[in-house]
Amino acid sequence: MFCPKCGSNVPEGNAYCPQCGARVGGTPLPQQPQQVQQPQQQPQQVQQRGAGAPEYVAKMSVWAYRWQMVVFVVLLCLGVLGLIGGIATPEGEGIIILSVGLLVVALLFWLFCFVEAKCSYIEFYRDKIVTRHGVIDKKMRQSVFTPIVGVSVEQSLNGRIWNYGNVIIDKMGRGWDIDTTGIKDPEGLKRYLEGRISATDYSGFNNMFVQ
Repeated sequence: MFCPKCGSNVPEGNAYCPQCGARVGGTPLPQQPQQVQQPQQQPQQVQQRGAGAPEYVAKMSVWAYRWQMVVFVVLLCLGVLGLIGGIATPEGEGIIILSVGLLVVALLFWLFCFVEAKCSYIEFYRDKIVTRHGVIDKKMRQSVFTPIVGVSVEQSLNGRIWNYGNVIIDKMGRGWDIDTTGIKDPEGLKRYLEGRISATDYSGFNNMFVQ
């Protein structure tokens, strides 16, 4: 038997070459199993990117509370006129005190209307509409978003000055019934709904209205 490495003669039974020490026969040494080190997987962090956020929020204008604002203006005028008259009158201390009281009531009344308007809005989602109203007496209503076919805006002179108005929505079928009067920035809501109209496929609804 010859060494496969150096070619020297190796006696029978030898497992190694006497010249170079290379292994030439015998029982092969058991091989150690190789441990494959798997890379540690980092825990995946799932970030929610506002999946439940509404597509558009229509806010109510403080001027939408008409009779409340009329009361505010009346109290404000009475308070200012009374304050001027009390100052002009030599013995007008009582009138001044009463006028200041009216002005405080008018301010508190306007503040209530302002907070009430801030807490009243309509949330438009892809498949539903949610309305929220009130500060003390909170109300919430949810409806399914029904496809619409048209939208328009009605604004009075006061509405054009203070940027509020009524949004008229033409829906398919009965669908949702949401009060969209007194909306702040009604043109913004109109543009959003027009975008929904242009992105809606109405081919599947044609047979619904064919008698």
